[in-house]
Amino acid sequence: MGVLKEPSAEAKVLFAALESVDGRQKSYGPPADFMAHVADLWRAKFGWEVMGSDVAQAMILFKLARLSHDGDHRDSWVDISGYAAIGGAGTEKESE
Repeated sequence: MGVLKEPSAEAKVLFAALESVDGRQKSYGPPADFMAHVADLWRAKFGWEVMGSDVAQAMILFKLARLSHDGDHRDSWVDISGYAAIGGAGTEKESE
C-alpha cells in the first residue's frame, strides 16, 4: 500500500493523529502505559474498575461531547482518531 501523492482529507486527519500520538509519546511515554496510569488514578479516586482501553473510550466520549458544540472542530476529530488508535493498540496489549 503506497502513500498517495496528495493525501485525502481523511488521510490528513489520520496523519495528524499519528503525529500527535508520536509527539505525546515523547513527552509522556508509551500510550498504553499512560492510559494504564490514568486508569490506576481513576480507580484510586472513584473506585471504578477500569483498564487503559476504558480511558481511551472515555476520552473519545469527552471529544464527542465537545463536538456536540462545534462539529467542525478538526482537532477533536484528530484527537478521536488518536485515542481510537491508542485504545485499539491497548486492547491488543491487555489481551496478551
